[in-house]
Amino acid sequence: MNGPWVTIAVMLSAYALASLLLSGAVAALLRLRPPRAGGDPDAWLAVRLAPSAGAGFIVLAVVLPAFLRFEPAAPLETVAAPLGTLAALGLALLAGGAWRGVRAWLGSRAWLRGCAVLPRRVAGGDAPVIVVDAPVPLVAVVGTRQPVIIAARAVLAGCSPAEFNEVIAHERAHIRARDNLKLLALRASPDALAWLPVARRLERGWRVAAEYAADEAAVGAAPDRRLELASALVKIARLASGAPPPVAAGLAASVDDVEGRVRRLLQPSGGSAAGRTLRRAALLALTLPAAALPLYAPIHALLEQLVEWGR
Repeated sequence: MNGPWVTIAVMLSAYALASLLLSGAVAALLRLRPPRAGGDPDAWLAVRLAPSAGAGFIVLAVVLPAFLRFEPAAPLETVAAPLGTLAALGLALLAGGAWRGVRAWLGSRAWLRGCAVLPRRVAGGDAPVIVVDAPVPLVAVVGTRQPVIIAARAVLAGCSPAEFNEVIAHERAHIRARDNLKLLALRASPDALAWLPVARRLERGWRVAAEYAADEAAVGAAPDRRLELASALVKIARLASGAPPPVAAGLAASVDDVEGRVRRLLQPSGGSAAGRTLRRAALLALTLPAAALPLYAPIHALLEQLVEWGR
């Protein structure tokens, strides 16, 4: 088999199979051992992205090299129905992830266009703070490449200057952590796990953990700053009255687990473990291609069986 369509079909099929297996493994693991609330947000991120990132890495770093190394020159072959079905599933997974990402991005842009931008801006820091007349009182980071902080006029009026400054510090901590980009990756992850309720649980868990981490990064161990941020969160939550965040691809202050965040802020700082999980995952990924070298021949034999299936 040396036709380009057969090669593409094999890669898409391998992606679909790997994504299904990894999605099932993640769902089963979470049923056996539910994750602890809070903790390292990168751990939540790694678990949620494991099916798509793992499947993509396996295809590009293991399946494709094995295919190119051992596939002999042969007459052009056709794609059988089972292989075509798996390839269509792989394509549907990729297209579904792209659509979810685009929909979240367009939703945030549409919401922002519907707000009346007021003349006042707060300059400085990682991103400008734009005050808007929004129907829902919120402060949120919007955007990934050039993020801005959107602050509703009601929040600016309802918080003291010190409280508002701590809320802005919290949002700038999200920007430094690139949390909006991570949130977009969660939404756009092209895998079968997105079809299951567990995906929403993982996104919710990541959001809460990311809020905890941003709180700690913003105020540190300073008791007065922790108290100001806690007070601001309570005020914003009361203004919002439980309304859902309108920004699909943004992180709004005082939406996720306000009670737990306030309790933690009123206690001494315990620091943050964010970042270690992704570094460990990256180190493991680097060892996979080398470890798979002896398996290239049997992997290619399995690919041949996949192509011949249904003929």
